[in-house]
Amino acid sequence: MEINFFKSSLELEFEESKERYEEFLQEYLSSNNYVNLSKWKKLASRVEFSEGEQIIFDLLMDIKQELYLIKNDINKTKLFTDLKYKAFAVGVNFAHIRFKDKCLTQDEEYYARFELNGQKISIFFKALNENEAKITQIKAEDELAYDNFVANMQRAMIKILKEQENG
Repeated sequence: MEINFFKSSLELEFEESKERYEEFLQEYLSSNNYVNLSKWKKLASRVEFSEGEQIIFDLLMDIKQELYLIKNDINKTKLFTDLKYKAFAVGVNFAHIRFKDKCLTQDEEYYARFELNGQKISIFFKALNENEAKITQIKAEDELAYDNFVANMQRAMIKILKEQENG
């Protein structure tokens, strides 16, 4: 089966997941706490606030974010564990990623992180070959952000192709 990839440039940190699976799973699950702030901001974007209400909401979100970071600092908790590898994805699809270099081991499972619009996305994926992978686990709110990114890359690619046709 041929997978259509849309051109992109996305830097990922990743590592084989089998030896540190429990540690990665804990990070994956706890990253929801930080993402919940994004969820509130998205919900608020659908509500029409007065100017004063918007200022108060923004201040509360900033305070909540600062408290979360301070709490982690007090507990000496690193938000994210160090991962062994960094590589660029040059192609994305709704459930797949293509890396620029051959950096994967076929059938190996990996844990990865990347950033989209200021939001850290955590995923698990399985290598299909040395540079292509299938996403096996992604949280719903992260999937929404990732799918929007893929759709934007798809639209950009279509626009470029149309411009080339029209010369």
